[in-house]
Amino acid sequence: MEQVKQGHPSMMPKETPPSSSLNFSGLRVIPLFAGGLEFSGPIEKYLIDPITKKLFVNSVVSLNGFALVGGPSKQDHPRAIEVLMKLDVPYTVALPLVFQTTEEWLNNTLVLHPIQVALRAALPKLDGGMELIFFSRRDPRTGKSHALYKWVEQLCTRAVRWARMKK
Repeated sequence: MEQVKQGHPSMMPKETPPSSSLNFSGLRVIPLFAGGLEFSGPIEKYLIDPITKKLFVNSVVSLNGFALVGGPSKQDHPRAIEVLMKLDVPYTVALPLVFQTTEEWLNNTLVLHPIQVALRAALPKLDGGMELIFFSRRDPRTGKSHALYKWVEQLCTRAVRWARMKK
């Protein structure tokens, strides 16, 4: 327990990131970036074959951390559910720890800051996100985001396992 209070070693940054489980798993990785708050359009455009309507993916990992449609302020859960039903694949939500430092998170009796719970945990779960896994932390001195490499590996491993289960 003392180790957790001081900051678990798996959450500390490393010099070099581990090799990505996704890149070396035999799976095809399709990175998708959308600059706005509407993520359903790019999902339908790039992850579903327009002619055959077959999927290009067996698992989706969102690094957005907000609702799938509408972001934090105008979420449209019925539309998000419609898109996810078209995909019919596991949908995992990866979260950056942004509203508190790792140390504050570990020492907080509420666990997560209430804003983090509302915007980055509850909204993606209402859309249909199955798992919420942190992938980055905030540096207490600089405020910059740093990858939680062991958790990124866990996230990749989970996505690969979900994809293989879907096949």
